[in-house]
Amino acid sequence: MKLFDGVHFGTATKTFNALVIAGLGGAFFDLLGLPAPYLSGGMIAVAAAAFLSVPLEFPELLKKVAMVVLGISMGAGVTPEAFERVGSWPITILLIGPTMALMVFAAYQFLSKLCHWRKDAAYFSSIPGTLGLVAVLAEERNSDLPRIMTVQVFRLFVLLAFLPSLLVSTSEPVTGAVVASVPYSTPFQMLILVAACVPMALIADRIGIPAGLLTGAFIVSSALNVTATVPVHLPSWVEVPVFMFFGAMIGARFGSTSPAQVLSWLRVSIGSFMIVFAVCVAVSAVASYFLDLSFGQLVLAYSPGGLEVMTLLAFVLNLDPAFVATHQILRYIGMLFVLPFATRLVLGPKTKV
Repeated sequence: MKLFDGVHFGTATKTFNALVIAGLGGAFFDLLGLPAPYLSGGMIAVAAAAFLSVPLEFPELLKKVAMVVLGISMGAGVTPEAFERVGSWPITILLIGPTMALMVFAAYQFLSKLCHWRKDAAYFSSIPGTLGLVAVLAEERNSDLPRIMTVQVFRLFVLLAFLPSLLVSTSEPVTGAVVASVPYSTPFQMLILVAACVPMALIADRIGIPAGLLTGAFIVSSALNVTATVPVHLPSWVEVPVFMFFGAMIGARFGSTSPAQVLSWLRVSIGSFMIVFAVCVAVSAVASYFLDLSFGQLVLAYSPGGLEVMTLLAFVLNLDPAFVATHQILRYIGMLFVLPFATRLVLGPKTKV
């Protein structure tokens, strides 16, 4: 349906269209309590607009700014508290790396060998969690973002809908401490973060580090946060527009697809999710048996659903949110440091245009 053929819009108007639509979609998803609302809700709302040929555009400068801010924001996950808890659960923490690698490998084999997806699309679709980084790396490679994010967002939705019922029926409650809230960075601290992170982001981008703007900013931000030099916790009025932007950028790519094509990706997503979740359940069951730990809290610790969602579920279900949060944080940190370089190893150097 071509409602806007023949209508000419400037770049500013097209960007405004995309961000407003993404904001409305994100706010609706946030109201419903869905995961990553401004990323997933923004993506779906803008995708619907793209199907209707609404004029959308994203200036390159805005994309670069969003990448740097996202990198700074991700540093908030690298906390001294997470590293202090490593000694409390050494075996289950050591299992994080092999579990994530097995998830990626199994899903990648399914998507590339059985579904015949391109190598880059199969790889990025197989990576559990870290939606923002996956989107940046896939965008940098000019990969099929609609296909990749359909799989990624579907996985989040199914986890949120399916996990509570499963865990209530299979796990005993565990008493645990609630994860303490962290105060937001002050305006002065945010200025310091920008001054410290932007130069490294530019250097990382210049020397060809994958997702250099994001990776460079993240490395400095995480170092400042873990050493308590400058606390990193950007307020929602900074983070939400960035997630809105990435949601809008991804959603706009759906303009070259059709609803029927998206439905075919959703069918493949079911198989990919079942494979990833089967790995999570198998590892959790074995660890629960040999270590005498709650099966439910292990599933939440290894699930590719994101720190906030999994920790919240642990709290609601009385399954030791401290245990779940520590494992999810360490998984998140590991993915952020490893993925840019693993991507180069798996897919080779980025092709210069």
